[in-house]
Amino acid sequence: MNFKSVLFQLLIVCQFFSAKAQEELGILPYRAEQYSKPLSSNNYGSRAAGDSSITYLLNTLELPIIDDFSKNRIKHFPTSVDHPTVFDSTSYRFLANNLPVDSVEFMNDSVFNYIVDPFTGDLDSTLAEPLNIVFFDTGEVFFRVDSFLAYPTFSNYIQNGITRTIKYEPDSVLYNKKASNFFAKDDSYSYWVAPGPFINYTMAIDQPTLGVLTFDGLDSLGNPYDNSSKLTYGISDFMTSKPINLFDYKAGNNRTKYVVNDSIYLSFFFQAEGNGDRPEREDSLILEFFDVRKATWQRVWGVEGDTSKEFERISIPIVDANYMQNGFRFRFKNYATQSGNFDHWHLDYVRLIKDGGMNDEIKDFAIVNPIRSFLKDYTAMPWEHYKTDPKSFMVDTVYLDHINLSNKSDILKARYKVYKSNSVNYLYSSPEELRTSVTDKTRLSFEVKSSNRFQFPVDNEERQWFRCELETFSSDDRYSPNDTLIHNQFFDRFYSYDDKSAEKTYHLNIIGTRLAIKFNSPVRDTLKGVLINFVQTFEKIDNQKVNIIIYNTLGVDPIFQSGPIDVEKRAPGSFQRYNLPVDIIVEGDFYIGWEQLGREKTYVGYDINYNNQQNTFLSEIEGVWYNSGFSGTVMLRADFGDGTEEPLLEPEVEVKKVPFTLFPNPTNGLFSIEGVSELSPVQLYNLQGSLVQTWTHSEGRTYDVSELQNGVYILIASDNTGTPISSKIIIAK
Repeated sequence: MNFKSVLFQLLIVCQFFSAKAQEELGILPYRAEQYSKPLSSNNYGSRAAGDSSITYLLNTLELPIIDDFSKNRIKHFPTSVDHPTVFDSTSYRFLANNLPVDSVEFMNDSVFNYIVDPFTGDLDSTLAEPLNIVFFDTGEVFFRVDSFLAYPTFSNYIQNGITRTIKYEPDSVLYNKKASNFFAKDDSYSYWVAPGPFINYTMAIDQPTLGVLTFDGLDSLGNPYDNSSKLTYGISDFMTSKPINLFDYKAGNNRTKYVVNDSIYLSFFFQAEGNGDRPEREDSLILEFFDVRKATWQRVWGVEGDTSKEFERISIPIVDANYMQNGFRFRFKNYATQSGNFDHWHLDYVRLIKDGGMNDEIKDFAIVNPIRSFLKDYTAMPWEHYKTDPKSFMVDTVYLDHINLSNKSDILKARYKVYKSNSVNYLYSSPEELRTSVTDKTRLSFEVKSSNRFQFPVDNEERQWFRCELETFSSDDRYSPNDTLIHNQFFDRFYSYDDKSAEKTYHLNIIGTRLAIKFNSPVRDTLKGVLINFVQTFEKIDNQKVNIIIYNTLGVDPIFQSGPIDVEKRAPGSFQRYNLPVDIIVEGDFYIGWEQLGREKTYVGYDINYNNQQNTFLSEIEGVWYNSGFSGTVMLRADFGDGTEEPLLEPEVEVKKVPFTLFPNPTNGLFSIEGVSELSPVQLYNLQGSLVQTWTHSEGRTYDVSELQNGVYILIASDNTGTPISSKIIIAK
């Protein structure tokens, strides 16, 4: 090896370590809001909604319960009384014989009815039916506080078949007080009450299936539980099941009690760290069961931090009679540093089933990872630029990662369909890809760019988007939610390499260091803005400034420098737009970046799921540029729009509603309903929030409530558009 060769290699090594010194990756202490905070673990509870409160009703689940987090089954709790699932009901200070009345007159002492025997003339008497008056706490509107028996203010006098009424001056009169209350109907889809953890596709490594639930030190709003110091520690996230019936199950037309031999097992997969922060030894992930008889939570499993990074499967039998009850629940929680986005645990494929086992077979063929893009280089690009040469921008092959979780090989087929925006009719369906013997993981490949394959069809719109549905089929697949992946391909007015999901932070270390991202425009166009995801970290530094720079060619003077401008910080994955004050004309390659101006680090969201190292450049010496030392994507975008455009929307398909009617109301035992969707669950709740009856709707059906007590009930169903509807119904027999 000659001297020049050695010198050249040393220069490359020096540049590599120089890049590492000038740039650094870090942990995101915050994340974007995922879900609104849900309630406690009660079957129902209240939350303030303006000047009103909402009582949330939770259904009881039946086995099997399976969730691999490819879909979102976390319960959403509406906070507005205008939400379509929230309905109004009226509560009263008291009920008389279980019926609401405006007022009631009564006698304190017994009252009798009289009847004259037509043959003997003797007078017989019977005690008049008493009034059962039940009082409720006005603060806790469904809490019964007192009751007493009173008597009516009249007697019936019957002679020769004729009834006369004898009236008395009442001993007392009660005037009722009405209060408006709001209930939120439960959905039939969710499983979990989960304040804190969030569903994502990117935080875990080699997850069993698409989607995981991640636990950390942040709350539902993406903020630290306690950032009073960097060392705050304690219980952070919870995932609690809705109530589950482990007492009995439906067998034909009857119900059969669960027994130990039914082999009820709870199983799941978990991983520490993944693409996040590694839990320390004092951190942990805990599983608890709810003892229904004792009304207490019991720890049944746990794992400390500093464990293997691979996913591990856990199976736990349920044999204790205290757990095998109606109302059983289980929950996961984590102990973590509560001051930020630390100590990550990832949960996947939770199964609570009958006839399970310690390592029972999971008969499931599942999609594992999202696809990045149908475009060759970008996750999004301007629609006007794409239309110049669609074929050249399409990716050669789309890859779909798949896994067989069962113990047996099987045939696997797959295809994808493309829809324009929210259209119900697809405009393209790909040929099927076939694998004849899939035993473990496999990668399906769809050729896109070849002459007879797909291109997104152009139109006269200035922006466009397409919905791509990738579907898989296998003969012995018992769980379908993870068989379909939806990818939205956006053509807006900007170029992006990232998937809008930041897993890390990126920053430059030294004043004067410059970063530049390479883009390419196929047409001569005016660059109007730069989109950057500057993020807040622990170092809450104000008045930070950077110098935004744009180049046609690296190594020469930039074509634009902003000079010192304020750093506007956003949530991870949310971009701040910097308008360019002058027209910047670009064509072909161009570069956008910034220069570090202060000693304080300027943090940017970093997507670790796509290697954009070849298009990311650093410079610490004027005119000398080299590639970044990290294999991810700095979240910076090139924008050719003017910044006034609304986000690309997904319009809803309008469905004409059928009016809802319930008749007769009040009812003496039988009623009918119209305007309810076929096979919709029909549920009846009492005013205490308990589910007392449930049916499945069919056209022309008559509902029988003759066995229920008189009173006011709440009926809940769904109309023909899927919108929840509710109505008060009075039973008066």
